[in-house]
Amino acid sequence: MSDLGAGATVQPYIITVSPDDKTLEAAYVCTDMFCYKFDTMVDALDVYFKAFIALDSKYPVESEHIWLMIQKALYGIVIPEKDNEPNSVKSFLKKLEVLNAKK
Repeated sequence: MSDLGAGATVQPYIITVSPDDKTLEAAYVCTDMFCYKFDTMVDALDVYFKAFIALDSKYPVESEHIWLMIQKALYGIVIPEKDNEPNSVKSFLKKLEVLNAKK
């Protein structure tokens, strides 16, 4: 990733192209040097998440709790030294465990 000064780097981000509110023309996952095109938002979000893991990037502060839930609940990835798990995430994951135990 390129140096933006003071150790800052560009984090992965998504760009969507849509002619209206209901149609997705394309979704792009961009890193510092590359943009990858996807036809579905699910595929773009999957690669977006994996880019954070592969590049050892920090989740956006505003949505860190959501990405931690995705990381743990959907992908089953635990990174103890990186996870700053707020109580809301712990509570949500415990509820998922209870629901899965009832099945």
